[in-house]
Amino acid sequence: MASKSQAEAKLVAKYKDKTTEEDLKWQREIEQLEQRTEEHTDLDIGDGVKIAIYTRLSEKRKRLYAGLVKELKSLGTKTKVGTGVYDEDGREIEEWTIKLNESDENRGEEIAYEIMAFTTINPVFTVEWFKENPDKFVMEELLNNIFMFYNLQAMRWVEQAVSTKSFRTKSDRSKLR
Repeated sequence: MASKSQAEAKLVAKYKDKTTEEDLKWQREIEQLEQRTEEHTDLDIGDGVKIAIYTRLSEKRKRLYAGLVKELKSLGTKTKVGTGVYDEDGREIEEWTIKLNESDENRGEEIAYEIMAFTTINPVFTVEWFKENPDKFVMEELLNNIFMFYNLQAMRWVEQAVSTKSFRTKSDRSKLR
């Protein structure tokens, strides 16, 4: 009986070792994914001035970013502006502008602070810091560069997705019959 119990104990120990090895492998994989969301790059915002921002936005940050951009785009009222310029048929060429009321302006500024705070790495750059220090940065310069960077990232992601789809389609065609 003792030998049967010892054999069972060895099997249980072997199973635990194997399970622990697999668990460690999966945990390392998770850690590697997490590290990619923490990678950052120095974004040149002009004249060699650089700030650290996240290279990639995690899905949570991406949803937040997209939501804030969508909200920013929805602010204000679109109104037609007379241009005094006419086409060859004599119709005035239309231009549109966005009129913001005070509430829209305040929310737009708040959105800008939120975007700058969560995309930058510097822990000092919080919504409160940006609000309290408007004389220490140029909001338009910072925001424009952040928007350009992430728009380029999104375009690259779409290109990669199309390439992946194209690759899969091509490999499906090459199957032996």
